[in-house]
Amino acid sequence: HATDEKELLESICDLVVRSEGFPLAWAGFAENDEDKTVRPVAFAGSVTEYLNNLKIRWADNEFGKGPTGVAIRTGKHCIARYGTTDSDFARWHASAAKYGFNSSIALPLISEGITIGSLNIYSKDEDAFNEEQVKLLAELADDLAYGITALRKRHELDIATENLVRSEKKYSTLVEYSSDGIIIIQDGLIKFANRETTRMTGFTLNETIGKALADFVSPRYKEFVSERYTRRMAGEDVPSRYEVEINRKNGKAVPVEINAGIIEYDGKPADMALIRDITERKEAEQQVLRQRTILEAINRVFEDTLECETDEEVARSCLSVAEQLTGSEFGWIGEINKAGLLDTLAQSDPGWQACRIPGTTATKCIRNMDVRGVWGRVLKSRKALITNDPSTHPDSVGVPDGHPSLTSFLGVPLKDGAKTFGMIALANKPDGYTLLEQEAVEKLSVAMVELLRRKRADNSVRLHERHLQELVELYKMTEDRRKSISDYVSYTLESVQKSLQSRIAFIGTMNEDESIFTTLAWTKDTMKQCAIEKKPMRFSIAESGLWGEVVRQRRPIVINDYDAAEEYKKGYPEGHIPIKRFLSVPIFSSDRIVAVAAVANRDSEYNDSDVNVLTSLLHEMWNLTERKKDEEALKESEAKYRLLVENIPVGVAIMRGGKILFTNSQNEQISGYTIEELKSINPFDAIYEEDRAKVTEYAAMRVRGESVPGSYDIRIIHKDGSLRWLNRNVVRIDWLGEKALLIIDTDITERIKAEQAVQESEKKYHSLFTQSTEGIYVHDLDGNIVDVNEVACIQTEYTREELLQLNVFDLHPDCQPTANNPKPEIIELWKGWQTGQRFYYEGEHRRKNGNVYPTEISTGVIEYGNNKYILAIVKDITERKEAAESLRKERESARRILDTAQAIILTLDSKGKIVHFNPYTTAISGYTIDEVRGKDWFETFLPQRNRQQTRA
Repeated sequence: HATDEKELLESICDLVVRSEGFPLAWAGFAENDEDKTVRPVAFAGSVTEYLNNLKIRWADNEFGKGPTGVAIRTGKHCIARYGTTDSDFARWHASAAKYGFNSSIALPLISEGITIGSLNIYSKDEDAFNEEQVKLLAELADDLAYGITALRKRHELDIATENLVRSEKKYSTLVEYSSDGIIIIQDGLIKFANRETTRMTGFTLNETIGKALADFVSPRYKEFVSERYTRRMAGEDVPSRYEVEINRKNGKAVPVEINAGIIEYDGKPADMALIRDITERKEAEQQVLRQRTILEAINRVFEDTLECETDEEVARSCLSVAEQLTGSEFGWIGEINKAGLLDTLAQSDPGWQACRIPGTTATKCIRNMDVRGVWGRVLKSRKALITNDPSTHPDSVGVPDGHPSLTSFLGVPLKDGAKTFGMIALANKPDGYTLLEQEAVEKLSVAMVELLRRKRADNSVRLHERHLQELVELYKMTEDRRKSISDYVSYTLESVQKSLQSRIAFIGTMNEDESIFTTLAWTKDTMKQCAIEKKPMRFSIAESGLWGEVVRQRRPIVINDYDAAEEYKKGYPEGHIPIKRFLSVPIFSSDRIVAVAAVANRDSEYNDSDVNVLTSLLHEMWNLTERKKDEEALKESEAKYRLLVENIPVGVAIMRGGKILFTNSQNEQISGYTIEELKSINPFDAIYEEDRAKVTEYAAMRVRGESVPGSYDIRIIHKDGSLRWLNRNVVRIDWLGEKALLIIDTDITERIKAEQAVQESEKKYHSLFTQSTEGIYVHDLDGNIVDVNEVACIQTEYTREELLQLNVFDLHPDCQPTANNPKPEIIELWKGWQTGQRFYYEGEHRRKNGNVYPTEISTGVIEYGNNKYILAIVKDITERKEAAESLRKERESARRILDTAQAIILTLDSKGKIVHFNPYTTAISGYTIDEVRGKDWFETFLPQRNRQQTRA
């Protein structure tokens, strides 16, 4: 008997060839691949090489139309005759003829209704397969298919048997090595227990088998477990899953989940229970419960701080929750100040008098504490710290006299990013602190930092909004002619007191030499609180105490702990309001302090933002008062004053993410767009294309945290299409809890046009300067040459660079160092000249080679910038002087001829008056020239009778 399919097929093929004398028999299986190939499996005969080059398919195409493909495809036998009369198989005639085949038959192998292959037999006779023989061969093919089916079923049975054995082993292993304990209880006793059960309980298998489950259950669950088992075995419908505790052999209780159900075991009903150790799940549930408690605590903090106005109120709320969350007796929350010392923002009462406001039971915050001791280690290491025996900690410095002892301590740093800026300190939890309390407070600290950041951002936004509103209101006041300078000051002072939440505010002016302060105004609340009977109005700065430092140091002064600020203090008079905190700023006009303003006694500390707000508002107020004074002095009309204020070309806008969130009405005038239109458009679209890249790059630089110019000029496209020049100032601010940009635009279009006109004028001047035919010199009032043109260089034979190193007196022969040097007098003369005056004179200049040449100079004062200069136009008059000298010589030659001539020679003017005559005339007439000059020649020298004839 064949044991596999190949052996069976080979034996059948061999039987067919040997018994019937056929030259070739082979069997193949139909493959279900893409080409539907037929895979030969077994063959027999003398010409088996026929199969080597044969492509056999059972697909319905040209390759599948052979007898094998037809038989497999149709499930019926197929006979092929390879003579010329059978054209259906013409494709295979040549190869069949090569091996002497004249006919063949393909018999389908059908297994359970499916054709799985074919048995193929070849003959040299054309009519080898008659009806009887086909029938016998078909039966042989059916028997072969049946044999194949039987072998396959037997193989499947062998596999199933093997899988069953393997499955039993696997399930046995699964049970034995299950991560859950598995027990079988029958007749109330444990009959089976796996390895995990013994590991879970700590009892051996011998100690477990034969015992009741209740023997391993904690006492409080014994009755419950026994009752459940009894009811289940009685057929009642009881929950299969429940949680209890079992006791390990070492006595430790372990929480478990039992999942029980009825099974048949050794032919009898039994209770199988899966026991799962749920210790980790219980711990996770506890963790979830703790997280829920922490989240509830954080939510409570967020809810409680909604109404908080100050950092101290936020800190007090967080401290209260932290103490409740950890079961601490007392604690505090502190922040590092600018000096590197610790200021407490909130603290509970530890029962120490030093922490209480005198005369009350209310706690007070402690300022400027040195960072040391156990709590100091938290700030220095920037890590949380737990010690349940603080006195033995290496950093312990003990507690101050009167302070209750510390039995336990938990410190958690407050971090903003990588920066540690404060901490939460808790003390005296009765049973000590664990990592669970540390984790809870660390999460609470994150919430507190966020709350402080939001509160400070909100306060900053509110402060900026109020500041802008106060500026607007202040500018509006200037439109009302009924308002006086006193009204400006009073409004500003009241606004400052409200904005900075202070109880005291005052302002005063300084005299010219900044030695005397005169009180200008106090707020109403300040006057109500002050109990000084005769309130002084004038104060000497030299004799003043701490508040005078704002003048002496010429900068804002911030004191957040007045009691601790010993330096410069001189006390205050009886009845004066006690000072807790103090902020004072100077008001400058140019370099002189013209006024001083101060606020005091805010509940929270003053900071740089408060300084900026106070300085900005007071300077605006001062500028407005100065403007009001100018208005009153010049008696300008109300209409002109209002026009001036309304047309101040300053636009204010707040932008975030390419969107304008806020803009004032001035931007309507600057851009031509309404406020609604400005908020709806992309502000970058209004920027002139050539400037857009610069503005975009500046915006990207701000995002990257890089330095960007605070002020720069840009061009925008007005709504009407014209170009406008703006000077833009951009400042990063917090707006509604997020970063934004404050943009202040000033329309400088007219200034740019004026500058362009000046530049054009300078171009024209430069053209005249360079193209002039005369030498041009520009020098300062000390004679130092600052500019010359090319003609000046030609005249003097110096280069331009050489002339710029000289003084004009170096070119004058008469101004060389001598006792009679006129240089000082000339300089004084220059300084007295007025702009626009011109002076002309002749002089001499010295060339580089030492030669002196005559000059005609036109000079005067010009102004450039804020300085005065001398502009001198120098003409070389050498040729003119030479021509004059030649004329003089010719005249002298003529005079010598006249003087020596032996004839009367005289010169008359057009009226016949004597101008000159020669010596010979004097000799003949007896007259000197001085006696007759200007007299009528005819009447003086001629007789009466000859006059008319001669005159004619």
